[in-house]
Amino acid sequence: MKKRLFLDPREGEVPYPQEPIYTEFLVELPSVKEYRFAGGRTEFEPSRPLIVGCCYDVTFKYFPEEVNLPAGTRVAFSIPKPWTQPKTDVSKPGFVSAERATGDPCKVSLSHNNNLQWWVIVEIVDTDEPQDGWVRIRCQRMSVQRFPQNWFGNWRSAMRTVVDMSGKGRYACVPANRTTKPEIIAAPPARFHVAAPAVARPGDRIEVRFSTLDYCDNLAWPAPEGEVFAADMEDPFSPKASVHLEHEHKGNSSLRMSVPHDCRSFRVLVSNVKDNLRGVSPVTVVDDRADTLNVYFGDLHAKTMLSDGLKTPMEYFEHARDVALTDFGAIADHNGAEASRIEGPFCYQMPDEAFAEIQHACEAFNKPGQFVTLQGFEQNEIADYHGHRNIYFRGICPGLFRGRSLEELYAYLEGHQALVIPHHTIIWKTQVHLDNPRYERIVEMYSMHCSSEVKGTPLNNYATTPNKVEDGISAQEILNAGYRVAFIAASDNHNGAPGLSARPSRFTNLVYSGGLAAVLAPKLTRESIFDGLYNRRCYATTGARIYLDFRLNGQLMGSEIVCERGAKLPYEITVGGADRIARIEMICNGHSNILWKYNGQDYVQLQGELEVEDQKAWRYVKVVQIDRHMAWSSPIWVDVR
Repeated sequence: MKKRLFLDPREGEVPYPQEPIYTEFLVELPSVKEYRFAGGRTEFEPSRPLIVGCCYDVTFKYFPEEVNLPAGTRVAFSIPKPWTQPKTDVSKPGFVSAERATGDPCKVSLSHNNNLQWWVIVEIVDTDEPQDGWVRIRCQRMSVQRFPQNWFGNWRSAMRTVVDMSGKGRYACVPANRTTKPEIIAAPPARFHVAAPAVARPGDRIEVRFSTLDYCDNLAWPAPEGEVFAADMEDPFSPKASVHLEHEHKGNSSLRMSVPHDCRSFRVLVSNVKDNLRGVSPVTVVDDRADTLNVYFGDLHAKTMLSDGLKTPMEYFEHARDVALTDFGAIADHNGAEASRIEGPFCYQMPDEAFAEIQHACEAFNKPGQFVTLQGFEQNEIADYHGHRNIYFRGICPGLFRGRSLEELYAYLEGHQALVIPHHTIIWKTQVHLDNPRYERIVEMYSMHCSSEVKGTPLNNYATTPNKVEDGISAQEILNAGYRVAFIAASDNHNGAPGLSARPSRFTNLVYSGGLAAVLAPKLTRESIFDGLYNRRCYATTGARIYLDFRLNGQLMGSEIVCERGAKLPYEITVGGADRIARIEMICNGHSNILWKYNGQDYVQLQGELEVEDQKAWRYVKVVQIDRHMAWSSPIWVDVR
């Protein structure tokens, strides 16, 4: 029997109890008026910037300053969950020790709250700690998170010190402005991230864009300078174009080169003269057919600091365009309590002023032909329909939805061209509403949470993460229920880094690579991208820019075909990979047929014929690369007359 593999980046974590400071106090803050503050201050060391993913000995030191800490006092320090798990075993990375200024005894206990924070709790025993004393924890060989951060203001996962002087749950927080935080910066350059057009015609002059990344896929620091070359993969020592990187470029630039006349596909190598920085573009498909559409890649689902992410909306889109090198994007910030700050004001819905800032950024970055944006948001709650959904508009969003019911949502959308897209449908008891094809035409197949294609996928670590139990509905179950929906993917990352980000994200239940939506469209405009989504000319990838063209009887993915029983319909599949292709499958009504297996190629064209037997059938194509990145076409439906 074939052994099943569940990719689980959290493998090896030691189970800890849930921390009541969070569950009984902090998580309740948005619904109560009282925010109790403790005296004193907390210092974090080292005071110098920390480099992403690197290992340090760190200390948190609490000075009471105003009052003595009586025996029984509990001082709790929170540590971001993407950091090394604190441990009491001296031989392990993350070993924690505690001490007091007096040298008197203290006890240490360890806990956590879900995917947000580790907690180290120090209990004062036997004697008081004087107000001019301190309580300190040392965490040895602690690897920090893999993404930059210098702001810890969101209430869900800020670094805090919480003091319980009674020892009985009377919690009080040291104010944020009296708690020093680390500054976490990107690492030096490790590689070039390269993007070229997915489709080109022979002889075209195309733009090849590149950004400079560190080893965690962040924009590298310091940025490189000097000459950068682009070469054809068949002749890597013959530059076709070059550009000189200056300091102000921040490691991001582009080159222009001609498309070869005598090939069906090509890739571009980008490197510097030292040859210590390289990058290779995904496959560009050379196609001069008049009806061939371009393929554009984007991330429609990630967060800014206006809900529970990092970075401003302007910084968010700058990353999407200049670092991730995507073609389009949207901000899907929570229209909910996640928009609250560490010390308030707490809100159940995003304020209008915050959403106006998002809309301003959308319009500032919407440049047809270069990079385009859609306006939208994530709706956390619809009464009687558990789960989240993202709402996007073809034009200007009329303001945030302020209702609760599905009927109110449809009334709010009346008169607007919009899409309502449920995400991570397979988990969290998600109940989709897909009966209104005027708005409900797409589901999110994949994000950093997991794959929702089928239950039991390797890309869901529910085996060790209880809140990822597959109690929702899979994409294939949705199709089997008769819903005619397309597929897209996104990141849902909370680093403010759409399209390309370190993993795990700021929340450690976001453990996989961020996905991308691919849209087949004639040109890069907001309207063309929306129309491609609306007409189901779109597909999902796990983040790799895989070119995928699936046609049945000449009709593109997303189409509906009516024919006679027994008809034989020709199909065409073209795949251009970002790596070598492991296999290509066609899934029909839940049954997989492998059409192609690995032979070392990154470009494959397939043709064949399907005999129509079922009264109703849906089919989509799935691509798997050797690096485990995947793509899923939107389905094509065949109905027998």
